Amino acid sequence: MIEMGDGKLYGYAGKILRIDLSKGKIVKEDTRIELLKLYLGGTGYAARILWDELEKGIDPLSPQNKLIASTGPLTGTLTPSSGSVEFCFKSPLTGIFGQARAGGRFGPKLKFAGYDFLIIEGAAEKPVYINIYNDDVEIRDASRIWGKTVHETCKILFEEVGDPDASIACIGPGGERLIRFASIMVDYDRAAGRCGGGAVMGSKKLKAIVVNGDRSIEAARPDEFYEAAKEALEVVGRKRMDLGRLGTIGGLTRLNESGALPAKNFQTCYYEYAENLSGEELARKYLIKRRACFSCPIGCGRYVAVPSGPYATPPHEGAEYETTDMLGVQPLLRELEPVIRAGYLCNTYGIDTISAGNVIAFAIEAFEKGLISEEDTGGLKLRWGDPEACLKLLEMIIERRGIGDLLAEGVRRAAEKIGRGAEDFACHGKGLEIPAHDTRGTSKNLAIQYAIGNPRGACHIEPAWAALWDFSRIEMELRELGLPWPPPE
Repeated sequence: MIEMGDGKLYGYAGKILRIDLSKGKIVKEDTRIELLKLYLGGTGYAARILWDELEKGIDPLSPQNKLIASTGPLTGTLTPSSGSVEFCFKSPLTGIFGQARAGGRFGPKLKFAGYDFLIIEGAAEKPVYINIYNDDVEIRDASRIWGKTVHETCKILFEEVGDPDASIACIGPGGERLIRFASIMVDYDRAAGRCGGGAVMGSKKLKAIVVNGDRSIEAARPDEFYEAAKEALEVVGRKRMDLGRLGTIGGLTRLNESGALPAKNFQTCYYEYAENLSGEELARKYLIKRRACFSCPIGCGRYVAVPSGPYATPPHEGAEYETTDMLGVQPLLRELEPVIRAGYLCNTYGIDTISAGNVIAFAIEAFEKGLISEEDTGGLKLRWGDPEACLKLLEMIIERRGIGDLLAEGVRRAAEKIGRGAEDFACHGKGLEIPAHDTRGTSKNLAIQYAIGNPRGACHIEPAWAALWDFSRIEMELRELGLPWPPPE
């Protein structure tokens, strides 16, 4: 499967790039075949490295933590949707295994440079970024871009390296300020958002990683692989479940009708104004064009803008389903413009939209219950349906200003600090804020995954197909994946 009789490693680059920022040391190692046979690659391989190499009880924001960018055997191939990269680390938000995935092209570019995994350890004394092109690897000074937003950083670095075809993973001020749910952003707007990987990068004074290469990935039987990939591309292209036309936000009204749309800090799973925040509304008023990740026929990315008005927002890729629910439905906003603005701020300052929306809704409920006051919020009245208050509170979180400093620690820590029953409505699994799929309207499977089934906490990604399989009220083209429909009782 991995190593053929000719001794070649197919589907893999065969190398690991390890960089110690404390020592300024760059080492290239062989990818371990015995671990590939156990885990194939990707998250499993990275988790094993963390298990073997991290000392028990380390502070996730200390130099002892490691950040691993991981790929799998299909990354960078013709296989549909093979452009993702997984970042793995000990999470500063949960204190356990952390994992965050980003689409785009960073994963393929890492493979094209000749590496299956990139391991970052230690911490630099001053801000740095890493530039990788095949065997040429440099640790460069990043002092002049420290403090810049994600969009500013990407623009500067693309110009500085002179390679528009490269891929950039970077942090914004959110990561620099060690916000515990800071994201790692890829090529402007693709977010590895969950678990606080951006804070891990910030603690290492690592502003960005730039990568490109010109190496190829070999298949053991190229002709057969090409035919299989071609067939998969055709199937995925046909069965896009409206993702191409409306993007992930297209599922918002469908989930609302099924009683699976979390609103008002999970107090309810139906929102009467969901149509105002729908994919159709986005397409009518704010959509500029679609965007797709590497080797993906779907193109679910939405390039959007709000051209004028109080919520004017420049063109960017955003308005995903999770973002729209968490920053729009959860605080009960009734129009898309402030939601688009909030999502843009999260992206360019580098924080997770899911966690950000959770802590905002939590804060509104805490204010409503009298557990925090205007004195705590600096005079800001937190009310459901108030876009101005939501945006101001988001800015306070981004800046770690006032009560925003507490909320930047995540909903679990904030609730523990506030006390007096706040823990009862702090919605998280193992410290990771719950995403925008209400288990009361989806599946028992997903509820179990949120509570105990996923090692990183409340996650909707890895149990997604299992959840859809027993979510028998929606036909999701699962026959094409070999699953019976309708599912058996």
